[in-house]
Amino acid sequence: MRIEDLSQLGYVRVAYPEALRKLVERAMLGWQTFCALPQSEKKRCSKEGDRDADFGYMMRSDHDQKEQFHVSLKDTFELKQRSCCIRDPHAVEFVIATDMLIYRIQPLIAEFAEHVERVYGVVGLKSDVLESAADWTFRYLHYYGTEHLLADEHIDRGGFTLHLYENEPGGEYLDFDFVWRPFPIDHAQTVIFPSLGLQHRSQSALKALWHRVLATPETAQNGRFALVVFIDFPGFRCQNIRKQFGNRPAGFNYHLDADAFEAVCAQ
Repeated sequence: MRIEDLSQLGYVRVAYPEALRKLVERAMLGWQTFCALPQSEKKRCSKEGDRDADFGYMMRSDHDQKEQFHVSLKDTFELKQRSCCIRDPHAVEFVIATDMLIYRIQPLIAEFAEHVERVYGVVGLKSDVLESAADWTFRYLHYYGTEHLLADEHIDRGGFTLHLYENEPGGEYLDFDFVWRPFPIDHAQTVIFPSLGLQHRSQSALKALWHRVLATPETAQNGRFALVVFIDFPGFRCQNIRKQFGNRPAGFNYHLDADAFEAVCAQ
């Protein structure tokens, strides 16, 4: 793990253990099966009407066109109960697989946090990350539509993000020279990058990475399936990232030192 790439490139590539990769692929097959269900069936795993609930199935079409499903350890019991009402027993395979993923992925996340703690002096990061495992959010995504941007440019509000799977290219990140570049896709590796929480926790030594998802002819025809994991930990909360940072240009945080970054976050 080249942890120095976090400060030089904005992200780090980490080799995938084979067992973990197979579990991710199993989960994604279940997610694609779920997406093919009628809307009435999918809503059995949602908290319909509560747009603030990061729980289960959600349809989003305000800023981009997608359907998504959030799974975290604290919610898996309820999601399994709700999924029992779905007619297709294979459609909720990804919920069961995610339950296993949370435990299988812990060594990789612990290793990453340990390296960040040691190299960048982020005291207590590893223990805080592992203690927050019940709040790690696995987000299954299905983008659709033909717009130029499937997901507009943004930074994540949690601690750091893992890109575990994408069936098509199109993901891009803004490098530190303010040039949009494609994320490297390699099924043998996952990509991890900092979010706002890790910029805060590292005293701005690490920068929350701006990223977006472009449409391609393939995704316009078939959609795009992806899986990301948001790792959070105590010490920083951004409840409404669009309101707080939405009017600032992409990459505004790249050249901010710790004091300037905290001043912006306090506004």
